[in-house]
Amino acid sequence: MTARLSPGSRLRRALDAAAKAAGMEWTDVAIAVELPLIEATADRVELLRGKLAAEADTDGPLPVRAVQLASELRQLENQLGRQVAALGIDDADDDEPAPKSPRHQAAAQSRWDRRSHRQVAR
Repeated sequence: MTARLSPGSRLRRALDAAAKAAGMEWTDVAIAVELPLIEATADRVELLRGKLAAEADTDGPLPVRAVQLASELRQLENQLGRQVAALGIDDADDDEPAPKSPRHQAAAQSRWDRRSHRQVAR
């Protein structure tokens, strides 16, 4: 009989496989800090999903506790996404930087042009 893996362990295995496929190796910091935090966060997300589902099953309007759980769950899911993105697995084979928006470039250039033409107070 095999032991059931936690959501964090399953995510860690998926990240390990993705890193291997991208030809990456984890740094010592990633192994010691980042990956365990990602595992713990994924486990907390799953725990809160269960608690929120239990609260939502009650009849009537959602209790305050369910709203609090939903808020915490949303924050943890965002945090988990940022943590995984920070590992840079998808960026391993990208040699080109992200494209710059012409509109934003024009706005930045306009700001720089205004600053460069300022009169110096005497």
